[in-house]
Amino acid sequence: MGGHPIGRQPFMTGQWSGYRGGGSINIYHKEVHNNYGGAIFPMNYGMYGNYGYYNPGLTAGEKWMLALGGIGAIGGGILGALSPQSEQVQTEQKETPKQDNSEFEATIKAQKAENEKLENEIKKLEAENKKMAKQMEDIIAAKKASQEYEAEKASYTIGTKEIKTQKTTPFTVNAKKEEDGTVTGHTGYNIIAKMYQTKDKQALNDTQIRAIVKEIFGNKALKVGEIQLPNEITVNGTTYFIDPNGASKVEEVNYGLAQHEIYQSGAKQEGSQWKALLNGQELDGLYNTQQEAEEAAKAEGEKLKASKEE
Repeated sequence: MGGHPIGRQPFMTGQWSGYRGGGSINIYHKEVHNNYGGAIFPMNYGMYGNYGYYNPGLTAGEKWMLALGGIGAIGGGILGALSPQSEQVQTEQKETPKQDNSEFEATIKAQKAENEKLENEIKKLEAENKKMAKQMEDIIAAKKASQEYEAEKASYTIGTKEIKTQKTTPFTVNAKKEEDGTVTGHTGYNIIAKMYQTKDKQALNDTQIRAIVKEIFGNKALKVGEIQLPNEITVNGTTYFIDPNGASKVEEVNYGLAQHEIYQSGAKQEGSQWKALLNGQELDGLYNTQQEAEEAAKAEGEKLKASKEE
């Protein structure tokens, strides 16, 4: 091979100078021109104060070290592109500020307050409903009571009750003859005057007494002993009634014995009379027929109804 040998050449003590024959690198305007075979370019790299020689490069071991370093750099770049991603994410997660939940919590709090408000309103409505239900019950009860009262006012019940009675009342006539020929005792006039009364329980006048005496005794003399007087007697269109307490009121008088027929009293008579009933209660008075008793009960019922409506 012609030219200078390629390799490390001794330059100074402890320093090697790279020498390459037949070629040089010229740089003009950032363009690289390779000239091999010409003169050596006066500039070389890797030298200090050396013009005309250049460092031919690194040793094989240094080249391996540089290669390993490049690989390591490349590997580090690859690893940095791969594994540090998780570190970056973790770093970002660590550096990410804590999420602000205040608005969400405020919304929840407001909703809770609204729910409590609704619950209170529901409780108020339930209480009001109970109050209205109680008022309605009171109204219904009052209406029912009013209806019952109106029904009681508007209606009444009438009835009759049969009473087994005597149609006659006994009276014992007393008479005693005096030494002068007069008689002291009961007379027909005195008996009628005290034993009978009007329907409204008024005492009889003289005309009424004489009319009844004539109707019952026929102007005949009374014999001593028991006689039967009718409980009711109608004379000249007016009905008179026996007074149950009249017997004790009849007085004995002195009178002259007249010449006339003796009154013959009839036997005791029995029969039925009727009591008038209003709402189950007996009314005063006795009636000879059931119809009379019903009419009397109805009349009293109308009076009671009129008094309640006032």
